[in-house]
Amino acid sequence: MSDWQSPADFDTGSDVLLAERITALLRHFDWTPVSREPGLYEVWRPDEDEDEGDAELLIPLDPSRNDYLSLVTKAQRRIYSQYGREARKLSQTLEMRASSSLEATRWKKSTPSEAAIIAWEDGERLYASARAQLGASAKATREARRYHGNASAYVAKRFLEKSFMGQTEVGSFVITALTPARQIFPASRYFEESLLSEDYGGESYSGRQILDTFERALSVTRECLDEFRRSSRMEVFLEAVPQGVSYEFTKALRDLAQGSEAAVEIARLSSEEGRITPREFAFTPADVPVLDRASHELARNPEPLRVSLIGEVTLLSRSTDSGDRVIRLNVEDGADIRKARIRLSAEQYEIAMDAHRQEASLKLDGTLEKEGRMFWVYNPSNLEIIEGVESDFIAEEVLNSRQDPLF
Repeated sequence: MSDWQSPADFDTGSDVLLAERITALLRHFDWTPVSREPGLYEVWRPDEDEDEGDAELLIPLDPSRNDYLSLVTKAQRRIYSQYGREARKLSQTLEMRASSSLEATRWKKSTPSEAAIIAWEDGERLYASARAQLGASAKATREARRYHGNASAYVAKRFLEKSFMGQTEVGSFVITALTPARQIFPASRYFEESLLSEDYGGESYSGRQILDTFERALSVTRECLDEFRRSSRMEVFLEAVPQGVSYEFTKALRDLAQGSEAAVEIARLSSEEGRITPREFAFTPADVPVLDRASHELARNPEPLRVSLIGEVTLLSRSTDSGDRVIRLNVEDGADIRKARIRLSAEQYEIAMDAHRQEASLKLDGTLEKEGRMFWVYNPSNLEIIEGVESDFIAEEVLNSRQDPLF
């Protein structure tokens, strides 16, 4: 079977993307545009054959012209003929990305070897850094925090599960992530299971929103590093938290830049035009000490977390001396912790006792804080008993989720 289609076989709804895929192939093989007529065509030439006129390729830019498909077909046949299997595989990847709205991120690490090999531990650290950056961005999309810990772990886990790993590339050591822009990621397992409900109103985030946070956090971190060199103000990193910067994100970038120069390249698909618009952010070993200091500063005294918890009341304690009424909640949904203690008013304590007697789950809102090794929920409100099937469903789902690793 042929690796290429005739012009008649093309999906005309994606015509506007064909030239984009051709130019992406040409860039990959070190071709550059040498002349152009905006909106009509570009002339490309390989870098190593600058003086050979017959090496030029004309790439049309206007899909409404009658010769558009034939010129694009001719260009891709030329690339296939010259670069063989590698060009075909890359073309298939680009086509899959376009049809699935997969957006690419590449992490590039300089190595001393021309063969682009890397020390085993350095390679493991690079993969872990890439994973941590994407995970931290997913968490920050749900809630910007200096230190995430296990907060928002579910949306980060689902986002990574639905992403793909592309092939490594020639040059410096490169790894590639392909992430789904259009897919929706609920904030919790409970929200995910109720996603198909007509009255669904739970939190959810698109892959595009998460990638927006990722790109924004990369950009502002690079700006913070440059600003710190001018002003020595570590506060710039704290001020950047609303943009997606966090302990986890700066720590991952520190690991990325350790030992040699590195860069993160994001190739986004424009929602308006379907055009690939790559951006690259470079980091060097000189950035490592600053990123290390920033991560420690961001981890200090993490801010409280506003939560809505559902769980089983397993302990009720009332002090006759102080009048304190404290319960322990086995958390089933709302935060990635197992237990929390809550100090209640007299009326709230009665509701908790009723939930315990009925063996039903209790739902409440509050502010989650960690004190020593224990979690406390302060300012509890909106207490509600959840009975029957809904409670059993949540308990079963959270039991299964305990098998999942936490971030």
